[in-house]
Amino acid sequence: MNGREVTAEDVVFSINRQWSAPTGFHTVSWGAVSRPTSVKALDKYTVELKVPPDLQGMHLSQTGGFLYIEAPEVVEQYGDYNDWKVLVASGPWMITDYVAGSSLTFEKNPNYWAYDPIHPENQLPYADSLKRLIIPDASTRLAAFRTGGIDYVQGLSWDDFKLLNEQLPGLETKRLFGMSNFLVARVDKPELPFADLRVRQAMNLALNQQEILDEYYDGQGEILSWPWYSWKANAGAYIPLEDLPTEPTTSDSRCGVQELFTYNPDKAKQLLAEAGYPDGFHTEIVCSSGQVDLLSICKEQLLKVDIDMELKVMEPGVFSSFLRGRKHDEMIITGGKFYFLPWFFYEVRIENFDNCAYYENPITRAAYNECSKYVMKDVDKTWQILKDITPFMIEQCVMGGYLPIPYAYDMWWPWLQNWYGATRIGYWEPETTSRYAWIDMNMKKSMGY
Repeated sequence: MNGREVTAEDVVFSINRQWSAPTGFHTVSWGAVSRPTSVKALDKYTVELKVPPDLQGMHLSQTGGFLYIEAPEVVEQYGDYNDWKVLVASGPWMITDYVAGSSLTFEKNPNYWAYDPIHPENQLPYADSLKRLIIPDASTRLAAFRTGGIDYVQGLSWDDFKLLNEQLPGLETKRLFGMSNFLVARVDKPELPFADLRVRQAMNLALNQQEILDEYYDGQGEILSWPWYSWKANAGAYIPLEDLPTEPTTSDSRCGVQELFTYNPDKAKQLLAEAGYPDGFHTEIVCSSGQVDLLSICKEQLLKVDIDMELKVMEPGVFSSFLRGRKHDEMIITGGKFYFLPWFFYEVRIENFDNCAYYENPITRAAYNECSKYVMKDVDKTWQILKDITPFMIEQCVMGGYLPIPYAYDMWWPWLQNWYGATRIGYWEPETTSRYAWIDMNMKKSMGY
């Protein structure tokens, strides 16, 4: 915008636009009933946002944390931001090239507002340019990294990490959690078996989760993968598996939480018979091509209790459309989101597009409503509400069939300076930290690259 500054009017425009779009993130993740009641600019730099009293903290997190400030002039001239060439923002980088399925190229924003808090005389970003490569093929991606063509690679499996660590022991490393996977089944259709909790619990008893962790993930991961990972960010609500209930806590349950993570095909058959499926049943699960190996193992295990799960394999782009639109008829494989800003209760509110089970329960709804009152106001109370509801949600098998969460590894060359692998700081916002990094070209050349 020829370098003009961001004003309160831009913020008001962006809030209204993002909350009014029927398919906008705010509406589909939170529901139109939670919209602000009033948004207006009080002066050039002050925005007044009025919201329902019990949603003040939620809006601070949602509207504040997920506000993408857009230039009204761009929308007025082009109608939308679908063409990357008209993108305008106030961040550290300006996009200069985009090749679909291949790469994104950025140059530094010379008018960027932020300075290094440790060295306040230094304007950010440090690097002159940034290029993000999209390399779907794992072997090609590893080869590019191994030869120094890529400075940083993320989400490596244990096998790839071991190989690189042996070949290039000087690499920097950060261990994180990888993608969780769940065999999510729709519970809103009474004609489907999954509407019965006994069926969902039977499915978990039929899955040998320890075997999947030991053999498929080479032991590199953890059994308990929802709603929390055992990382510091969730410490206020996380309950170790060994401390969760051993006996059922509700009248419709036949398993305590701990039992759901044990392998017991005999009891699985018993529960299926009790639910009216003594001979099992046939179902289908929507997935992408990259998930076939894991699902083939699950399919084989479920067959032992006569659950015939047919894999409906889709091209990744089509699968993504099914997932975001919740277009599956019966089952779909998806990762968990509850750990991600948990006070939004993503996977247990039926209006949220991350709730692929279409699950709704008065108990979880009450916990969400209660939590809404304390978010950003009383941290301890917020965590306690989340901690208290955890056993119930796990026992309800909201995510269908639970599966282990593997570890994943980020690796980078030492010439990538001031980089510590901090790409997940509460949510996915990698450019928050990339603005602090730079390449030491002398070091790179001295290492032969």
